[in-house]
Amino acid sequence: FRLDDKVAEAVDVVGVNKYMGWYIPFPTAPEEIKWDVAPGKPLVMTEYGCEALYGQHGPADVAHSWSEEYMEEVYRKNHIMFKNIPNLRGVCPWVLFDFRSPSRYHPQHQEGWNRKGLVSDKGQRKKAWWVVKSYFEQN
Repeated sequence: FRLDDKVAEAVDVVGVNKYMGWYIPFPTAPEEIKWDVAPGKPLVMTEYGCEALYGQHGPADVAHSWSEEYMEEVYRKNHIMFKNIPNLRGVCPWVLFDFRSPSRYHPQHQEGWNRKGLVSDKGQRKKAWWVVKSYFEQN
């Protein structure tokens, strides 16, 4: 992944929002993805993740399933990819809790909610929460 942005030259730390596996598929195996973003500057993954409806179960390889298993796999793959970003200094999953968002219209899965939370709007931890917890404990 390459990002050429003049702003990166003017700042001390570069933040990138990248939803690999959600808005765009992984172009190859996560361990093969190479990053060339602001070499020599600290990089923070300021947003990453995907949406899942708490309690929705389905295949881990089908994005439109909105399953906890798919969300869990997206986080695992991102964490593998992060190992290949030499200047990565921090990550911030988007977002901790599902939240109201009137622009979210999917009638079955959203109904006015952003479902990217690691925790449901009712406080239930999704499967991906445990993946992120483990990542932070190890890094």
